[in-house]
Amino acid sequence: MDSDQAPYVPLDVQRLTDAMRTSSPSVDWSIGVVDSTGSTNADLAALAATGASSGTVLIAEEQTAGRGRLGRAWQSHPGSGIWMSVLLRPAESLSWSWLPLLAGVATVTALRSVGVPADLKWPNDVVVGEPYAKLAGILLERVSAPVGAIVGIGINVSEAAAHGFAEATCVERVVGPIDRTALIAEVLRSLAIEFDAWSAADGNAEASGLADRYRQLCRTLSWDVRVSLPDGIDLIGPAMGIDSDGHLLVDVAGDLRVIAAGDVTRLRPL
Repeated sequence: MDSDQAPYVPLDVQRLTDAMRTSSPSVDWSIGVVDSTGSTNADLAALAATGASSGTVLIAEEQTAGRGRLGRAWQSHPGSGIWMSVLLRPAESLSWSWLPLLAGVATVTALRSVGVPADLKWPNDVVVGEPYAKLAGILLERVSAPVGAIVGIGINVSEAAAHGFAEATCVERVVGPIDRTALIAEVLRSLAIEFDAWSAADGNAEASGLADRYRQLCRTLSWDVRVSLPDGIDLIGPAMGIDSDGHLLVDVAGDLRVIAAGDVTRLRPL
């Protein structure tokens, strides 16, 4: 650790592995922790191409070229958060549109278990407070040969992670210092539970209960919103619901629009 870096307690990979093999023994966990890397998603994609199994996890104390939704780039301070990627191997025949939202539900469930009153902003930004501030972000990327999904999760834990970002916050501001290793175990446990239930229901989010859990956690459904679409068009109206594919339903001047991708901004409460 450099002398000008804030001190932190390193992640305990052995304790984490033991915890996961106890709480989720059906998963073939393979967990690695590195001091620094460009992107855990990129590194795990390379491992996935060699045949790494579902349950392979890569965590970095520091990321220097992290990637977020809509192509946003970011970097982290060492030990200031949880920067990890998880490899899942869902059946290719299943509808994958719920996977990013599934990861959001798992992350919020884990944060709530340690006292953080987190919610979701569609599709999977983790937010807290009023007005809301972003606490965590999720990026899901598909890999092929063999087919898999890489779930990248970034959680701001200490002040260093949120410093300089006006709309960001961190776990320590909400509940004080936490054990990062224990929180990662909760995230992975929740992710395994949600993924197993969704898979057992053949990818049907309604049948597995995932859709209901997501709607209960999605704060966007109480908002008037502006949705900036990938083609540059903005849509404005009240968020009315989440459909069976996980898409956002927005009433735009009486026309119910189905949003599969876009950047959502709150305008005012309904």
